[in-house]
Amino acid sequence: MRHLAVLVAAIGLALFAVGLSLMPLQTPGFTRTLSARYSHAAEAGLSRQRMLEVAESVRAYVVDGRGKLPATVEGRPGFETEAVSHLDDVRRVLTAVRVLVLLLGIMLAAAGLAAWRTGFRREVVQAFAAGAVATIAVPLVATAVALLDFPRFFASFHSIFFAQGTWTFPSESLLIRAFPESFWMASGLAWAFLTLACSASYAVCAASVRRLSAEIERSPSGAASD
Repeated sequence: MRHLAVLVAAIGLALFAVGLSLMPLQTPGFTRTLSARYSHAAEAGLSRQRMLEVAESVRAYVVDGRGKLPATVEGRPGFETEAVSHLDDVRRVLTAVRVLVLLLGIMLAAAGLAAWRTGFRREVVQAFAAGAVATIAVPLVATAVALLDFPRFFASFHSIFFAQGTWTFPSESLLIRAFPESFWMASGLAWAFLTLACSASYAVCAASVRRLSAEIERSPSGAASD
């Protein structure tokens, strides 16, 4: 039963890290930085600054639920009904991820604290260590698959969350020119790096909790309580 609890905790920690690592990618600064580098402003007939504004309007609409997306931008096609519908789907997915991350964080913290207080300190250490391994496996596998065939990986990823045919758009659409494939490749690498950082933090937590547990066990009060 203890081994099962450790396994469940490790999976929960990995899911928490995967979701948490998405949060920085939804900030205005991140979107602006990548949009400035990768968006196809010239092909869309827009200035670099105007394209940055378009990218931010999309981010605000999806992440913050603010504003509306125009059907035309400077006299050119903007966001058609299909694109807006897809972005609505993206917003629902991101909202669900934020709720999941919050719930997982609360449950993991409560379970860890309860295990520590009831003397299951070794299991807490094992959970952090196993969580570090489980977490590091996710970005490594995802990155390897993406590097082998990014278009196929991108399509497979979308098929998990969105209905077929609702997320593909012409290459000349404003949505694609604002967020081309290179934008998402860079985003994926940033997500992988952040997830690896979470894995490293779990390893640090495992070492710290192990050291603290050993100190408690060596102390007279700790030995008596055990």
